[in-house]
Amino acid sequence: RLLWCLTIWFVVCSVGYLIITYIENNKKTQLIQKGISFSKNIASEAGLPLLETNNKLLGQLLEKISEKPEVIYASIINHKNKTIAFTDQDQFLLLNQNKSKKKDNVFFWKIENINSNSTIHFSTNITFSGTKIGEVFISLSDNNDLIAFKNGFIWFALCTILLIVIYFGYPLRKRSLLFFGEFAKRYQENNNFKNIKVEYSDFNCPLCGIQNKFSKNNFVDLNFVEKPILISSCLEKQKALYIKDISKIEELSWLKKKIIFQCTEIINKIAI
Repeated sequence: RLLWCLTIWFVVCSVGYLIITYIENNKKTQLIQKGISFSKNIASEAGLPLLETNNKLLGQLLEKISEKPEVIYASIINHKNKTIAFTDQDQFLLLNQNKSKKKDNVFFWKIENINSNSTIHFSTNITFSGTKIGEVFISLSDNNDLIAFKNGFIWFALCTILLIVIYFGYPLRKRSLLFFGEFAKRYQENNNFKNIKVEYSDFNCPLCGIQNKFSKNNFVDLNFVEKPILISSCLEKQKALYIKDISKIEELSWLKKKIIFQCTEIINKIAI
């Protein structure tokens, strides 16, 4: 049952995590595609106004793009790296492109700003007649709602595996304690038995029940083949019967079964 629960837990958590990751990556891909599209559109329309230093028209272009819910900042700079137009002067744009990626001639990179908000920045050149005359920067918010859900799912997976371990671990721990307790009890009994002076103890034979003094020599001289196990009490017909003769006498088949059964019981008790 433990293996089945762990297998089901692993499959469910793996599939759930893959689904969440796929949706998250898909939303990020769509956001990047939007940023590339916004950057290229502004770059294509801002060429002539930037060349003519038409700040009003450039501002209208940025104002139009800033109406998009994803856009949090946009700016246009000229070939001298002077900012000509921007949407929000309070926004701080990091222009570090050491780890930036490029797609369709648009650079993009992800950073964490001062307020710990995740943003993706895009940068592309503004050209006129094949000559670079400026650059456009756009920042899109990457505050994915799936992040909280993903973290919650991870906590759910950790809590469920903890419950599984507790549910199956407590009975195992209980059985282990019982086992070691029983083992310690038997070990103590064995030690107590070792302290007894067995040479002065009485011993009852488990096969015949005869009482004798316990000693290692009790079983040394046993020879069931040569010693009779049954002797007739009649003096006129005194006759000894050996163990090998029991199977030959049909009237004593019950005795043979009794001996076999008793030996089997002794072996079973000793083997446990």
